[in-house]
Amino acid sequence: MANGSVVDLEPAAAHWLAETFDAETPQHALLDALAMSAEPASAARGMRCLGQAYSLRDLLSEENVSEIVGRVAAAFPDLPIPQEPGRRQTRAIDNLMRQGSGK
Repeated sequence: MANGSVVDLEPAAAHWLAETFDAETPQHALLDALAMSAEPASAARGMRCLGQAYSLRDLLSEENVSEIVGRVAAAFPDLPIPQEPGRRQTRAIDNLMRQGSGK
């Protein structure tokens, strides 16, 4: 993720990255929720059909991501991520991951 975005991760990679954060952090909650929400869509598409891997961006709409952010914000009211879908929200998610401290 150094040069990419969280939404460019595959669901399995997002799950892995979630585990690098303490379980009680917004980073862990958000990554885990994004990955879990993407799993049904990835299964429906045959996640690695002909070597094709799908990222969160492929599997979740901006509106889906925004809904997930809203659910996580309910548990973490100080979540510094705007509720409106779009690039600003995606950048804020990436910034949160960069500033969070892993285990």
